[in-house]
Amino acid sequence: MKKPDEYLIHLIILVIFAGALILLDHIFGKSLETFLYAVLPAVLLLLLYTLINRRAATLESTVKGLLEAHIPNIVFIQGLDAIMEEFTRAVNEADRYVMTTGGRAKMQEYLKAIEDRIAKKDVEYYRILFGKKISKELKEHLLGLVGKQGVYFSHTETELSPTLLVTEKVAFIGLPEPQHGSFQTCLKIPEEKVIEKMGRYIRNWYASTDRVSTTTDIERIEVD
Repeated sequence: MKKPDEYLIHLIILVIFAGALILLDHIFGKSLETFLYAVLPAVLLLLLYTLINRRAATLESTVKGLLEAHIPNIVFIQGLDAIMEEFTRAVNEADRYVMTTGGRAKMQEYLKAIEDRIAKKDVEYYRILFGKKISKELKEHLLGLVGKQGVYFSHTETELSPTLLVTEKVAFIGLPEPQHGSFQTCLKIPEEKVIEKMGRYIRNWYASTDRVSTTTDIERIEVD
């Protein structure tokens, strides 16, 4: 059964109320004071109905706003150039930390942005290296930062996914590709709960993997 339209319900209520007033006027029309006493409860009921309806509309609007505020504004990013631009912008806007995973990063502009941000803003930097080999570009990046305060590297030979980049403002989650080791698409999620969850995920991996804290540790990892 189809639910009656809200406006139709309101119209029916108003028609019933108008009919009630006409009936009351017909019954008590000879005495104005008696008529007013009879109409007053109906008027109060109408005011109460109006207030309740207004309150319900306000509540509905509030709930809608809360739901919309808690739905992540996900952006799909495709192509290495677009990913490098988004990653670099996210790093440049980070104020507290940069967390990431993976060992094959070759985007030098993005890696340089991390180095500059650490030097300028003193942000914390976490990187979990996955796999038996890392890229030449990433190795040079690691050698330039290892041992510095606020820099935390760890390594596991296990191939894990997805590739992640997390700051206190945004999280990027890499999507799997048909070709192993390639990275062409990711999701950008500026949602606080997702950022917090991804941050815990990276910290947990850091706690359970081998520390990379010296140049010797980095040299032990093969270059792809």
